[in-house]
Formats: sequence, structure tokens, C-alpha cells
Amino acid sequence: MAGIQIKRENQLERIEVMEGKIRGLQKTDATTLSVKPGPTSWNVLEVIEHMSTAHQPYEVKIETALKKLETKNTEKWECIEKKRMASFICRRMLPQNEVIKHKMKTSKKFQPVLPEERLSEDEINKVFDRFYNSLAHLKSTISRYANLPVKNVRFNSAIGPIVRFNTAEAVEFIISHNERHIVQAENTVKKNS
Repeated sequence: MAGIQIKRENQLERIEVMEGKIRGLQKTDATTLSVKPGPTSWNVLEVIEHMSTAHQPYEVKIETALKKLETKNTEKWECIEKKRMASFICRRMLPQNEVIKHKMKTSKKFQPVLPEERLSEDEINKVFDRFYNSLAHLKSTISRYANLPVKNVRFNSAIGPIVRFNTAEAVEFIISHNERHIVQAENTVKKNS
């Protein structure tokens, strides 16, 4: 199985699309955002909180890798090829035609933790702000690694050493993960409307 090419421009475009979709969801009324479509399903706010929670462990890993890489000098790169495991994981993560094909269980450490009662408008805005901050971190990371030899430093994924990423692969994974959950959030809004 050949690896998938990672291009910075493509990553930035996908982040812009994500941000636009989340800004659209933010205009949805609080009741629709807070209602769970089923007893074991997440509501839209929980989905968004999960994306922010899943991003957090990567922030430190990415920052550490970038600091190591900034001491090295290299030519600007246009694209890199993901390793097989990173390619496999990202492919399974991505929704296909706005459908989530492969169900995945979320470990407890990535479960969204929001109060059960209805959130205030201020609390709802904080959920969205945390997500926008994670997108800002991704954009910053992409601009910072543009001239760095990202293939030279790998780190364990959030699930451990079974999957190791370089910085570009980690960003690709986070983007794929978010795209998957944005489809979930949009489908939840449709069910609740």
C-alpha cells in the first residue's frame, strides 16, 4: 500500500473548510446543539469538545518535535509521503461521501467532559473557542514546519508507540479525525432538527 502524499496547502485548505463548517454549527440554537440523538450518542457540543480533547496530547508532542527540528536546516519541501501505518489510520478515519464508514471506539481519556445540564451561552462559546484554538495551533504548526526536515523526528501517537508520527503526519491525522467528527456533528444537527 503506497503512502498518501501530505501537502501543506491541502492541509490549510481543509482546516479553512472545517472552521467554516464549525462557524455554521455555532449559529445553531443551543437546544439543537445540546440534544443527544440517542442514549449512547454525543450531542454536537460533546463532539466538538472531543475534537479539542483529542488534539491536546499532540500539542506538546508537536511543539517538542518542532523545537528539535528548528535546530536543523533544510530546503523547503512541497510534500512528503506518510508512512504505511499513518496512511492506513488516516484513510480509515476519513468520512466517505459525508458518511462515517468505520466505527471506532473512543478511549476514556478522550471522552468529552461537559456538564449534563444545559450549558449557558458563555459555556457553549468556550467549547467552540477551544476548538478554534486547536485549529489555530494546526495552522501555526503547518507554517512552522514548512522549512523543516519533518521526517527526521517521530513521536508516539496519543494511543502509544503502536503508531508513530512525524509532525506533518500528526497534523494530517488530527485533520482527518476532525473531518470525521464534523460529519458526525452535522448529522446530529440534521437528526435534531
